[in-house]
Amino acid sequence: MIVDLSNLPKVTNDTFLPLYRNDSRFLVMKGGAGSGKSVFATQKLIYRTLTEQHPTKKHKFLVVRKVAKTLRESCFDQIRATIADWNMEKLFYKPNKTNMSFQCKNGNSIISSGLDDVEKIKSITGITGVWVEEASELEARDLRQLNLRLRGWTPYYKQFLLTFNPVSFSNYLRQEFFTVAREDTTTHNSTYKDNKFIDAEYKQQLESYAELDPYYYQVYVLNEWGSAEGAVFPEFRNAPNAARVRTHVIAPFEPPKEWKIYRSYDFGYSKPFSIGWWAQDHDGRLYRILELYGCTGEPNTGVKWTPEKTAERIREIEESHLYLKGKQIIGVADPSIWDASRGDSIAAVMEKYRIYFEKGDNKRIAGKMQVHYRLQFDTNGIPMLYVFDTCKDFIRTIPELIYSTTNPEDVDTNQEDHIYDETRYICQMNPIAPKRNIPAKATKYNPLEEEASRDPYGFIRL
Repeated sequence: MIVDLSNLPKVTNDTFLPLYRNDSRFLVMKGGAGSGKSVFATQKLIYRTLTEQHPTKKHKFLVVRKVAKTLRESCFDQIRATIADWNMEKLFYKPNKTNMSFQCKNGNSIISSGLDDVEKIKSITGITGVWVEEASELEARDLRQLNLRLRGWTPYYKQFLLTFNPVSFSNYLRQEFFTVAREDTTTHNSTYKDNKFIDAEYKQQLESYAELDPYYYQVYVLNEWGSAEGAVFPEFRNAPNAARVRTHVIAPFEPPKEWKIYRSYDFGYSKPFSIGWWAQDHDGRLYRILELYGCTGEPNTGVKWTPEKTAERIREIEESHLYLKGKQIIGVADPSIWDASRGDSIAAVMEKYRIYFEKGDNKRIAGKMQVHYRLQFDTNGIPMLYVFDTCKDFIRTIPELIYSTTNPEDVDTNQEDHIYDETRYICQMNPIAPKRNIPAKATKYNPLEEEASRDPYGFIRL
């Protein structure tokens, strides 16, 4: 069947259709397995090769992977298959299998190269577009070197297509393209659910990883960032869902009035201070419901608020916020705020504003283990610590924490660890034992039983 290029919806997933017209310098497509991101990158290259014609200035699109030999059975075969599926073979000369290139009869071309031969890349001239497959395999300097090569003259736009799985939270791609808005960049996310061309059996295989390999499911199926290399808390998952299963990040709700409310505090001045408000349900489960983070916006740089200003802001929040207004709040903080060697202690200043704290347990390893215990999922996928999705700085900083090189059992304290510190104080204040993942016994429903005894996760329905 001859594909009419004016009717691309027949061959393209809906989520990618608008990207045919996207002319950003960087089109960064982060996606899970089976999302169709690499197929679309192929389609866009072929579409541009066929439709963007100039009498003298020809396109030269470069397809890149970190290792050249991986190109043959991935990008090269995908391009050749797509040309055949579109019945466009007559518009191309026979593909060159040796150097994995395609020459269109209109003069445009698609060539391939691995970054394991840097000198070869440097010798290629006239490049007008680049597709980097598995871009997470590259390093930042590789991408910058490629950016210098994209300098061929064309009356059309020049673009990088970057496709990858989010294998690591610490990967340069996240820092480069996903943490700050860039005028020259469009980012796109996709999963297998966006792919209308995959069959039910393949979908079922992907969904089976939710139980078989939760980490693989998180990264390669749900398209969530994987743990940083050497991450302290690789078990942390940001995968909100209505059932609150196998995720620590959830949608906000107003805590029931009978739940306890806590406030945890880690002091900072040149470095950020951190305050977290927590609700505790009847099972002892903690919910981070609100936070105040004293950061300028530049990572790990404090706003330099005095204790008085911080206390005023805490008082203002606790007297006005729906979750906190009129509640008795139990505070816990770093014991160092009771230091009065230079005058009034920070704790004393806080008390002037009727803000009280208990001294937190500062045993670092024990505190870290308590955070681990609370992040564990039970056999039903329920943790003992949840975070409202409005607590953006907790969600940002906790997955980035890595171990110290000098004290490999502890967190590297040179990082942005302030939210973690106040989190371990609240966890130490309410210690729990590690979970034993013993499958729950099936019980026959008895309508005469108390609600709590037959529904241990009634909180899910709030």
